[in-house]
Amino acid sequence: MKRIVASLIVGTMLLLSGCSAFYKGTVYKYDEPELVSGLVLTRAVYKDDTLTIYHDGTIDDDCRLYSEYYDFEYEIDDECIVITYDDIDEVTSFSIERRQHYKYNLRYLNTNQYAVLAYEFATEVGWSLMGGDPESYYTEVELEEQARNQAERQAALDASWAIVEGYYEAQDGRYIEFFIDDNGIPQLCENNHNKRVFSFGSNGSSWVANCSDDPYDYTFYFELADDASYMIVTDYSNGEDVTYYRR
Repeated sequence: MKRIVASLIVGTMLLLSGCSAFYKGTVYKYDEPELVSGLVLTRAVYKDDTLTIYHDGTIDDDCRLYSEYYDFEYEIDDECIVITYDDIDEVTSFSIERRQHYKYNLRYLNTNQYAVLAYEFATEVGWSLMGGDPESYYTEVELEEQARNQAERQAALDASWAIVEGYYEAQDGRYIEFFIDDNGIPQLCENNHNKRVFSFGSNGSSWVANCSDDPYDYTFYFELADDASYMIVTDYSNGEDVTYYRR
């Protein structure tokens, strides 16, 4: 077995030797072992300072385990994970990351049904949800807070967007347009090239639009007149400022 010491910001796991079919302790057998493809957890056993989770062969040495709340050690074999922590009853959640490509966030391990959110890493967007049920994973209070935060972010985006939305043209014919496409997605068009805007805001007259220009992220900086009648954009090919007037 491979022993790993987790001295990460977050941790939840420590070592124990081997898994036993007759291991005694507080046992939680999960009603539905496979909630997302590629991960099967059948039961958890709490005893003394150890937590043993049986994974049906779906977790291996390519996996790194960590938690936001606990520092720990852990051990993995082809049947189970063994975690050791002084107050083991507190360890009811942790994350599993496989080769920085896939991640599983686990919760409610001390019940008859754990919850999981599965993520896949993509360079252009970071961790993207690929499986699991957020409504089962998060508490009602957390879901309400997420909804409030999302509503606040959307309101801020809408207010900023209302100021700059429109068509701007420079004297040499180059143009910039902020618009909403047919799918309701904010877009920035520079000379007939569209980019999806995913965040937007200002600090005084200085504005920034963070965009996705597949497969890369793109940041667009500009200065906006107080009455939004024109914007100034630096042409990085020659360092000159170009003024675009609203049409």
